[in-house]
Amino acid sequence: MKVLHVNAGLEKGGGLSHIVNLLTEANRQDADFELLTLADGPVTKAAKKAGIKTTILGAQSRYDLTVLKRLAKFINNGNFDIVHTHGARANLFVSMIKKQIKAKWIITVHSDPLKDFEGRGM
Repeated sequence: MKVLHVNAGLEKGGGLSHIVNLLTEANRQDADFELLTLADGPVTKAAKKAGIKTTILGAQSRYDLTVLKRLAKFINNGNFDIVHTHGARANLFVSMIKKQIKAKWIITVHSDPLKDFEGRGM
């Protein structure tokens, strides 16, 4: 079973910790998976440092919908059985292309409010 994990890549809270820990363990188990981030950021850097196979889709902004076609193509060309999205933007983007992809789609919602909203007021 081949799994693609998708994340925006910009998180620095609970999502980052969970994704990197999960995929580090998957690496130890020789699981067949990849990580795709929509943009370069903390998740991408931490994953690469942990030796996790990571691809950056190259979104130019948080609202760059031009990546949708590339995302669907990456999923279908990669012959993934499962697409596992982590985080609100990854969930939204895959929801917009779900009828165009062959893989099954699952979602995990992550949150660590003390880190996710750090420095942004209450």
